[in-house]
Amino acid sequence: MLSHRISHVIDIMATCLDVAGVRYPAMYDGNEITPLEGESFRTALSGKARPRERPLFWEHHGNRGMRDSEWKLVQKTGSDWELYNMSRDRTELDDLSASNRAMRAGMIKRYEAWAARCGVLPWPLARTDKT
Repeated sequence: MLSHRISHVIDIMATCLDVAGVRYPAMYDGNEITPLEGESFRTALSGKARPRERPLFWEHHGNRGMRDSEWKLVQKTGSDWELYNMSRDRTELDDLSASNRAMRAGMIKRYEAWAARCGVLPWPLARTDKT
């Protein structure tokens, strides 16, 4: 079976919880837990995929981005943000940043809000220890 649903590794936990019929806890041992970011792709496994409800955000070693429906915003470490329309350019060859400045700016703002909420730190991380 082939599905074109946008998914990511963060969706695996949400899917496992959904299949098991359990809820992700808000608290553990008196401590608040960081909310689950992923979305279940259980419906895709049964051939009834539905679109992603929320944008997908990521950061890894300073490379960062977001995907919202057909739009993808990415930034390689040390480079400018790039914007792609994935339904027309799956190979990310045509950066649409210049012709879609408002879209790019809005997506950057949403990425920054997500990064602040999730505690994503700037890269490279400054070392504070002297060992």
